[in-house]
Amino acid sequence: MSEIVNLFQDLRGNLATIATMFVDVVKYLSFIAMLILILTSVVTDRNGSNIGFSAGRWAIIAGVVGTLIAVAQEIFGV
Repeated sequence: MSEIVNLFQDLRGNLATIATMFVDVVKYLSFIAMLILILTSVVTDRNGSNIGFSAGRWAIIAGVVGTLIAVAQEIFGV
């Protein structure tokens, strides 16, 4: 019985590690997407091009998502 308990404890630890890695990847991708979208928005505004969507709006969304994930990690200690 103790082996089963140990297995579940190891599984819980591994799942927590996987979840932390996933959250970190999403956070960093959000910040990278924000930077790319800001750059795209600046270049297209300077050229007067219409690329069919508001890159600035998506940059704000990506920035907010990345910031909220970073804040949640600090609050919950993940």
